[in-house]
Amino acid sequence: MVSAVIVAAGSGTRMGAAVPKPFLTLHNRPVLAWSLSAFQNAPEVDEIVVVTKPEFQSDVEEMARRGNISKLAAIVPGGVVRLASVRNGLQACASGADFILVHDAARPCVTPDLIAACLASARQYGSGVAAAPVVDTLKAADAEGCVQETVDRTGLWAVQTPQAFRADWLREAIDAASDYDATITDEAAALERICRPVRLVRNPAPNLKLTVPGDFAVLSALLPPNG
Repeated sequence: MVSAVIVAAGSGTRMGAAVPKPFLTLHNRPVLAWSLSAFQNAPEVDEIVVVTKPEFQSDVEEMARRGNISKLAAIVPGGVVRLASVRNGLQACASGADFILVHDAARPCVTPDLIAACLASARQYGSGVAAAPVVDTLKAADAEGCVQETVDRTGLWAVQTPQAFRADWLREAIDAASDYDATITDEAAALERICRPVRLVRNPAPNLKLTVPGDFAVLSALLPPNG
């Protein structure tokens, strides 16, 4: 069995919007709705758990009704930090799940093909994390913005979501992690901490995370206007 946890509990303060990013509208659909549709249409996924703020639970329910998201199994409250939100999501997943995917709702470009690729890697290696090689020139700078050195980008990857893992590995990693460890910024980092191998899945397609207002224009160009 395969479970998917979609994390939609962040505040999105950098957007400066009145509602969190997953509930902003993109091509007449909430940002979260794009991810829900992708996981609904991924035949490998059996159930979907959404983690969100309690006051937006009814919004998720309405989104699922309108989008015919039959795989939605639970809507659970988020935690103070991302790691706590993921932990809440894992607790709502079926106990018999063999593999679990975690996805940021603020990445609406996710596709069933990318979900399948990450899951295929997890089945073979225990993990499958969407990522893209870093192509920009990287600079290390001091607090004043003065460049200290050029960083060799060889072997560097920008990590994305979805991230797929053997369920027992992911549960072990999240249980072992502290909610206050700032070095754990995603599930892959939690697995690294307990010395489980993390396998990257090269994603050739754009998978932008909605972070600042300017990202709306880019996402609007990337996503089909009719859904």
